[in-house]
Amino acid sequence: MRWVLVAVVVMLLVGLIGRIRIFTHPLEGADAPDFYLPRLQGKPFSLSQETAQVIVLDFWASWCPPCITSLPQLEQVHQWAREHNKSVVIYCVNQGDEPCQISELWQSEGLTMPVLLDMAGNASATYQVSAIPQTVIISNHKIIRIHVGTVRRSTLQREIEEVLADH
Repeated sequence: MRWVLVAVVVMLLVGLIGRIRIFTHPLEGADAPDFYLPRLQGKPFSLSQETAQVIVLDFWASWCPPCITSLPQLEQVHQWAREHNKSVVIYCVNQGDEPCQISELWQSEGLTMPVLLDMAGNASATYQVSAIPQTVIISNHKIIRIHVGTVRRSTLQREIEEVLADH
């Protein structure tokens, strides 16, 4: 019985510690590097030409289970921003999947977020993506926050609200 109690306490502590940011990504606070990528629909995209107050980049791939799990939560944030007329845009930056595969996934999951194709990994290298998913929050051409691993919808919404309140 004592071991069960110890195990429960350890799990609770690990859960609490996991919610605390242990490190800051080295790019946080830096200028957001510009990049050029094709959109899933083929039109070119340049980060520097985006005018939204908050830009969220989510680096992902279809072979990554945590990425697939987080996409519906990102879609909820995308819909929330649209419904509340927030100056927020979320771009899902794909890591090498075939466009037809992405289109099928978007259709089957009812996703509407724009997709950028990082086939050569240039944007990923620029944003020092070491693990996916990686979610980057940008405002005023500055990197505000980077989450390596999944990020909860509520956390992302709260951070976006904080950035919008600072404007």
